[in-house]
Amino acid sequence: MKILLLDANLSLASIRCVFYLEFWDVKWIFFLLLGLNLIAVGLFCLLMKLAFNKRVFEKQRASQHRNILFQLQIVTQEIERRRIGRDLHDRISNKLSLILLKLNNEYPTDQLETDMIQILVAIRNMAHDLNPPFQSDSPLHLMIIYQIEKLKPAYSIHKTIRIYCNGGESGNFKIQIIRIVQELMTNIVKHAKATEVGVDIRISPKGIYLSIEDNGIGQIRLKEGQGYYNIKNRLFFLKGVFKIKKNRQCGTKIILLIPHETQDNSS
Repeated sequence: MKILLLDANLSLASIRCVFYLEFWDVKWIFFLLLGLNLIAVGLFCLLMKLAFNKRVFEKQRASQHRNILFQLQIVTQEIERRRIGRDLHDRISNKLSLILLKLNNEYPTDQLETDMIQILVAIRNMAHDLNPPFQSDSPLHLMIIYQIEKLKPAYSIHKTIRIYCNGGESGNFKIQIIRIVQELMTNIVKHAKATEVGVDIRISPKGIYLSIEDNGIGQIRLKEGQGYYNIKNRLFFLKGVFKIKKNRQCGTKIILLIPHETQDNSS
């Protein structure tokens, strides 16, 4: 098929052809458009498949993450049970046995009363450790200081607190951090042989910075003990990290870096 554009003002001898559009040109354009459409459909299908694969991968990763959290939770609970059992044996059972022995040997009443008061204090401290008061309402930094202050008067406490934003953390999030602080305090009391403790708390839009420093010798014991793995498990929940630094002269500095609470680390 040919299309001729004619100029009416010219004679037939001077007809000017503007352009020719052959049948094969139309066919070529048709296949070109068809090919472009097929490419567009193919790209769309590819993008849809990639999006689907991404969703599947994210679901699998979330499922694996939940399984890991579940396993770590079991391990952490088992460590907590062992710690509670050890505390009941060391702090309560032994003292009760000692009181029973004193009763059989007719010790002075004043001495027995002192021992009973010590047991009551130990039970109260254990109850507070298991369920720190006001964990849902109190600011995180006050809860940390409350735990650190328990080291008085046996230790000299140095505190630095810098709050640049409101945390708004949930009770569960805060209790995980408090458990870590308790582990560090236990290491200081049992192994560090320290006389001074320093705590630095910074809460900023980037996250939570917490360092606890002593002048003792407890770094190696922390790495070898169950408390070390308990801290690692809890930080996995919180998506945080921690570093152990040995001071030049003496003492250990533990640095915790924890991001603000998200949906993943709030459960």
